Amino acid sequence: MTSTHRRAYVDWARGIAVLLMIEAHTADAWTSLSPAVRRTIAFRDATVLGGFAAPLFLWLAGLAVVLAATRAAERAGSRRAAVEMICRRGLEIFILAFLFRAQGFIITPGSHPVTLFRVDILNIMGPAIAIAGIVWGLARGPVARVFWYACIAAAIAMATPIVRA
Repeated sequence: MTSTHRRAYVDWARGIAVLLMIEAHTADAWTSLSPAVRRTIAFRDATVLGGFAAPLFLWLAGLAVVLAATRAAERAGSRRAAVEMICRRGLEIFILAFLFRAQGFIITPGSHPVTLFRVDILNIMGPAIAIAGIVWGLARGPVARVFWYACIAAAIAMATPIVRA
């Protein structure tokens, strides 16, 4: 893809998301042995700021689904090919999440096997991308897509407290 087809705001948002993720992990790691630092206002603010990283990554993943699917459908002339491409990408991310967990399990002596099944952002992002791709393919127009994506988002928001409990 040439630079004329890129959307600068997406690249900026990706850069900000990466910086926020680095900030969150670094602040957590550097203060893990100092409980006094974790009670400061600066740490609280850094934690809040770092909390924006995962939602920003999810938002960017959803945006990328729509942009990539539209572009793939235009190139191939087939919505089905676009949906297959998006679902394949979601599956790749889901598999990479488990490989990442397996790598952590192997290099961390004494880890409990249940840590392989902890949920992380990649475990959520993979299936979410695949489902978003399927919905994109089934809904024929922009109004239908907005409707179905809004319904799914509302259902997830309402089910989250129930599932969490």
